[in-house]
Amino acid sequence: MGSKLYVGGLPYAATESQLTTLFAAHGTVESARVITDKFTGQSRGFGFVEMATPEEAKAAITALNGSQMDGRPLTVNEAKPQEPRTGGGGGGGHRRRPVAERELVARDRRVIRVGGGRAVGPRSERRGPQLRKRQARDRRGVLLHGEAGGDRDRIATA
Repeated sequence: MGSKLYVGGLPYAATESQLTTLFAAHGTVESARVITDKFTGQSRGFGFVEMATPEEAKAAITALNGSQMDGRPLTVNEAKPQEPRTGGGGGGGHRRRPVAERELVARDRRVIRVGGGRAVGPRSERRGPQLRKRQARDRRGVLLHGEAGGDRDRIATA
């Protein structure tokens, strides 16, 4: 039997020193750790205690498993070794966009992406440097092809 113990059902206000004093009555406590949420810093309600010998760990399990701490029943048992974690979750792949983000075709046959996308011209205009220039103008907010409010109006008002 190992000497590292899992302690579940801890009150959220429990500290490592309280955990140490609770287990010190049953043997020498080498370390006590309350696991906290990495974002909020609040206790997650469980922790680990490392006892000096397996005999002391077994005595602590029999004495404290099912006992109460601040009105909450404790679960005390031998800690299982932490399983090795695998890498990230992967790429995710292609997702189908909701209707609000799908491409809509306007009257003048320009394709307009709704939902924060940028306007892109008909299929024949989607290739080459012309498209890149057009997309750059779209990002800057300049209206295209002499539309109302375009360069002609800017020159006339200046």
